[in-house]
This record gives sequence, C-alpha cells and structure tokens, in this order.
Amino acid sequence: GKLETGIFNLPSRVRIEVSGETNKQPPTVVRGDQATYNKKTGTVEVYSNKTQSRVSPVTLEQGNLKAYSKLMKLQMPAEKSSSAKPMFWAIEDVKIEEWTSKPRGVKPDRYSTCGRADFDPSTQIVLLTEYPQVYQDGDTMTGEVIRILRDQDLVEVENTNAFSRGKPKK
Repeated sequence: GKLETGIFNLPSRVRIEVSGETNKQPPTVVRGDQATYNKKTGTVEVYSNKTQSRVSPVTLEQGNLKAYSKLMKLQMPAEKSSSAKPMFWAIEDVKIEEWTSKPRGVKPDRYSTCGRADFDPSTQIVLLTEYPQVYQDGDTMTGEVIRILRDQDLVEVENTNAFSRGKPKK
C-alpha cells in the first residue's frame, strides 16, 4: 500500500466481515479476489481478479441472503462510536438469492437481478436499481426501483407496468 496516499491494495483472497448492529443481525461477509482500501474515505472496493481466464464473482453474504456481482463497495464508518453505519453496494451484473423458508432449500425462494444493489444492514433494506427484476413464486416484478424490506419479507416496486390476470385469493 501507499502510506502517503492512504490507499492500500489487498492482492488476493479477500474476506471482509462486518458484525451486525445487534446480536439478532448476522454479520455481513464480502469475498473477492482483490480489494483496494482508501483510508481517507473509508471505502473498500472488492473485485474479481481480472487477469484470470475464468472470473468468479464477488460475493456478499448476510444471513439468508447471498449476492454476486463484479464489484462490491463498502463504506465503513471511521470510528466505532460514529453514528454512521456501514453500507454495501453491489455493482454490475448483480444477482441476489434469498431463502425465506426453513429449512433452506437448494433453490432460493426469491432471486433478483439488477445493475446495482444498495444494502443497508441497519434497516435490512435492499434497494435495486438499473433494470431491476425480482422473481418469486413464479411471478416477475420489474420497475425503475425495487425495494426489498427483508425484516417484513416485503417487496415494493416503483414505476412498474406489471399487471395480473389472476383472481385475488379469498
């Protein structure tokens, strides 16, 4: 790393674990091939090794959620006493798998794709943008912005053109 600029490169097999805010919240674990840490901004960029012929995605795991993308960014608060909370962003070719049922099956109960996903561990909200799509129970949800409220197992879609031909369940 370069001490004078505050930029450090982590060249291989990166694993970053951020504890949950409470004992009820699981830690967030990000894995990738390489990372760059900017001490001045508190930002870490984790990415795949671009020189390999087979590129494995960067992963983020948070309890029953697993996300894959080409790049993950983490914003870490400068001090533990700070009111700022850690934030995570998955960028480019994002795929998210979630298991809402127990026991955890082979296939996820819900999965999503998008160009960018913002993860806020303190609120358990995932914000999907850049052509987001959510697939669950044979349904596909699309819109400009999709918000997944993980604590409530709820999906909110903004500016959608979705419709249903089915009859409501009684």
